[in-house]
Amino acid sequence: MRSPSLNLLFALCLGLIFHACVAAPDFPDEPVLTFAGVSRSMMDQGSLNQDSIVVFFTFTDGDGDLGIPPEERTGQSFDLLVVDTRTNNIQDKFFLPYVPPKGATNGISGNGRVVLFSTCCIYDDGTPPCTIPPEFTTQDIEYEIYVIDRSGNESNRISTGPITLVCN
Repeated sequence: MRSPSLNLLFALCLGLIFHACVAAPDFPDEPVLTFAGVSRSMMDQGSLNQDSIVVFFTFTDGDGDLGIPPEERTGQSFDLLVVDTRTNNIQDKFFLPYVPPKGATNGISGNGRVVLFSTCCIYDDGTPPCTIPPEFTTQDIEYEIYVIDRSGNESNRISTGPITLVCN
């Protein structure tokens, strides 16, 4: 027969195990992105989506308010933005899937991916973009990606690192 103190210790350990299994995630209210990779490190230039890469990332959001409900989406309310670091301009905008609030704790985490289509090489000497001058055969391009949640919290920016854009 077990002693009462051993039974109490066993019950406490079991309780701690169950508590650890159901504890809510402790994420900040601002979305946090982590770069996970790209499908490839080279693509051909083009202005009509001739080539693409896929960027993979993970995310967390402590209050779980990612995505805009479909009925509230407008042409101005995108929540995933892609910046071309050559120009520091937003190159593309996307809608995240809407995540409805659930339960007492809304912290969420997951995996994401976004397809980025090719763009044109840009030349410092005034040569028009998307042309094929013989002296410029490749150009490095880098994208920054960030999200904005429904509360207006902006995530950190993740970078793809250099992608080689083939200019011919």
